[in-house]
Amino acid sequence: MRKYNVLFFIFAICFCTIGQSAQVNEQDDSDTYSINTVKFLIKERNLGLESGFGSKSKHRLGDKISIALMKIFSENDFRDTQKVKLLLPLIQSCFDYPGLIEVPEDKKPKVTLVFLSYLESLATDSLMKREINETINIVKEKTSATKK
Repeated sequence: MRKYNVLFFIFAICFCTIGQSAQVNEQDDSDTYSINTVKFLIKERNLGLESGFGSKSKHRLGDKISIALMKIFSENDFRDTQKVKLLLPLIQSCFDYPGLIEVPEDKKPKVTLVFLSYLESLATDSLMKREINETINIVKEKTSATKK
């Protein structure tokens, strides 16, 4: 029982720390590409968590997600299958609700589609290529109504 209390306490401290950094990042107007927000979202995914801030923020990103990912990671990171698997659902979720995307140009996934094609060209695993293609199709489907 004591072991679970210690684990819960550690988990609570980590979650509070992430939440505090999110509040600071939310107020940072100089973060044009939402890099701090995307770093926060990646941390959440790594921990298997999703906060209200994270959920609200990612639905506002749209095409900005890909720009931030290209600025955060290196080409070698994009060759890492595990990292790409972590990022694909995040990219998809940024287009779940195109009406919530703040910047009208970010509702069109131009950069994201180029970025996903780039990821596909780097992938050596056929399963990973298929997952990337599925993500491309999902993003196109979710944003097709906004093009009309």
